[in-house]
This record gives sequence, structure tokens and C-alpha cells, in this order.
Amino acid sequence: MLYLDIHDVTPISQDPQMPIGRPDGAAVTVNTKVMAVNEEIKKQERIIQGTGVTGEAKEKAKSELSKQNSAMKILMKGYELSWMGIHVPYEIKPKKSPKDQHGAVDQAMSYIGHVFMEQLDCRFAFALVLCRDELTILMCDRSGLMVTKTPINIHKEPEMFIRVIAAFSCMSAAQLGWDTDMKIYLPKSSHPDPVPSYQVNQEDIKGKKGQMLHWVIDVVVNGQVERRLHLNVTGYLLSLGIRQSYTAELYPWEGNIYETLDNGRPTEEKHVFASHNMEIGGELDTTFTLICQGLNGMHLMKEDVAMNPSREGSDPNAETSQHVLSVADD
Repeated sequence: MLYLDIHDVTPISQDPQMPIGRPDGAAVTVNTKVMAVNEEIKKQERIIQGTGVTGEAKEKAKSELSKQNSAMKILMKGYELSWMGIHVPYEIKPKKSPKDQHGAVDQAMSYIGHVFMEQLDCRFAFALVLCRDELTILMCDRSGLMVTKTPINIHKEPEMFIRVIAAFSCMSAAQLGWDTDMKIYLPKSSHPDPVPSYQVNQEDIKGKKGQMLHWVIDVVVNGQVERRLHLNVTGYLLSLGIRQSYTAELYPWEGNIYETLDNGRPTEEKHVFASHNMEIGGELDTTFTLICQGLNGMHLMKEDVAMNPSREGSDPNAETSQHVLSVADD
């Protein structure tokens, strides 16, 4: 995973109707060529910054670093970044007034929306907002959004900033929000075996709409794990009809609701053919316990923003100017 400046790159969407979104940067999955060049760049930088290195060795390292940086620019110029490969989008603003911070958070939320629409195997997603020297962390699952109550000042708390960036780099796919029991199946591709969405070769899915991709999903039927191939699966069906996930502890399990609805129906008429309590790494995948790790949020009312006069009064169904954000206490 690499942190890349992509402010001038529009990530590819599998949905031609998807609004254009362009984060300032993102932690992304890249191909092996980009990773190899990046490792060489870090190697030369360590030589230049190291102690006990001769001047001749440093000059040679600087020359090699310049070549590798040029190679990286060429690679990234032709690199087609997809929303499927974005782990953590981030937005950067030069100012940190409340208005700037709210605007940046709104933008970051739209990027998370893109991630959810593109990555059907995404359980929750993170985003970062840096307004001048203040870092805000966002975590959004299917039940809502949480943001840090107090931004992290990267100059006053540099170690905390490093911990955040390093943590994202060290997290597993499940910790970053992916459902590790869902994979894309592309039999006529460079990956004949099912692979996670973030590892898919973009050439293999170019021109295919997201809902037309084939997904292999592990489900539990009669106590046994079965691998099922699903065609033309929508995000709604994945979250409500296949496995119980993203569920808060205060509400009934969806599978129980459908069992009641389908009681007495023949199999071909049932809403759901099977459901089970989803687990990640052996733990029940619930919103409060596993995803939010027990964090309690408080409601924060965003400052009112005047509605566009062209919409006010003319559209009774327009969104109100108030927004409610769930803010982590810690």
C-alpha cells in the first residue's frame, strides 16, 4: 500500500453514471512495478540520509534517486487508479477555519460514498482530512459516520500523527474494512482464481459495470461453509440478502426477520435462501463491538449553511441545511 498524490487523477469508476470524485491523495493498492520502484526510492533515500556514508556514495545515491523518481513519474502517468483499489482517501486544505474543516469533511464523506458504491465487499471505510496542520480521522460504516472530536495537531503531536499513518500501513484487509470472505471471480483473466476486489488487475475489469462482476461469497448453510457464485449482485442484495453484517446490537438480526417473512413459502419464493451471523477472524461482525471497537459517539450539530435560493421553497423534498455527525469521544 502506498500513499499517493492523486489530486490531478480521476479514479476510474465501474459505474458510468457515478459523479466524478477526485481526492487530493489516497493510500492505494498498486501493481508490483510501482512497488518495486518505490522500494528502490526508499533505499536510496536511506543511503543519502544515513551516517557514515562517503560523499561519493551519497552522490551516486542522489543520481540513482533522480532516475527512480523519473521512472515513478512515468509509471504513475500511465497508471489507471480505480476506486476499487483505494484504501484510505484524504483531503488537504491550506486553511483550518471551521468552514474549511466542515467543507473538507463533506468532501471526504463523498469519497467514502464512492468507496462504498464501488467496493461491494467493503464493510467500513476510513478517510483523512488535513486542514493546514490539523488532522481529522473519519470512519464510516453502513450505519453512520464517526469523526475525531478534536483534530490532531501534527506539529504539536507528531508522534500521534506518525502512529496514525503507520497504523493504516500495517492494518490487515479486514481491519481496513474489507469482507475477506468475498472475492471477485474473473475466469477469463490474468487471475483465474477468485481475488479480493483491491487486488484485481484493472485491465481485466475495464469496461465492465460493477453490478455485472461475478462474486464468490462464502456463506453458511445448515452449519456448513459453502462457496457460492453470485451473478449481477447489487450492493443492497449483498448487505441484506446474503449474510448478516453491519448490524447494531440493539436491533433484531435481519436473518430472523426474513425467516418470519418466508415461513411456509417454497424455496423458490423466499426472500433469502440462507443467512448467518457474519464473522471476521472468528469474531462476530457487529457495528459497536468489532467495527467501532466500543467507541461511544456524541451528536454534533454542524453550523447552518444557507440553502441555495434557487432550491429553497421550490423543492419541498430538498435536503435541509443541518447535518448531524457522530463524533468519537476519544
